[in-house]
Amino acid sequence: MDFGDLHEVEAVLELDCPPEKFLKAWKSEAHQIPKHSPNDIHAVELHEGDWESAHGSIKKWDYSVGGKRESLKERVELDEANKIIKFTVLEGDVMKMYKVEAILELDCPPGKFLKAFKSEAHQIPKLTPNNIHSVELREGDWGSDKGSSIKFWEYSVGGKRETFKERVEVDEANKIIKFTCLEGDVLQEYKVFNPI
Repeated sequence: MDFGDLHEVEAVLELDCPPEKFLKAWKSEAHQIPKHSPNDIHAVELHEGDWESAHGSIKKWDYSVGGKRESLKERVELDEANKIIKFTVLEGDVMKMYKVEAILELDCPPGKFLKAFKSEAHQIPKLTPNNIHSVELREGDWGSDKGSSIKFWEYSVGGKRETFKERVEVDEANKIIKFTCLEGDVLQEYKVFNPI
């Protein structure tokens, strides 16, 4: 992989739990995750820092993807006042394919996030015209609570114009939105791009 082609991956996730509970789970209880998902996450070990403060701590994860055991080492940075967790992967199997860094921000109600992507995505280019140039509806409608819609995005990454066609499925009752990439430039970097 040519490291000049690496991109930062940033995700904002909306959760159906209080932000404090989510922060606590990742800050001081990550070692409990294998008990809840033993087939996927086998172990979480603390290598530096401590479980309580967590800021700047380094953790090693052992997990399975597609039946293959893998591991990664990450640094966790917390901004509790703003409810932000930043994970930086330092080493591990995932680095063979990606440089991964995720920032999770919990700063709006799930209903507001759902509304933005369900019925107002075409407004996003007005907020970030240099990054997102257009969002077009190809199937479905902007406000439907039933079924799915297909949207086509034009955006820029590192000054290069790219496109992304996605299927959007909304589960209003459970505050879940699922994006499935159908075609676009992102598939040159990833085999599957399916954030939930």
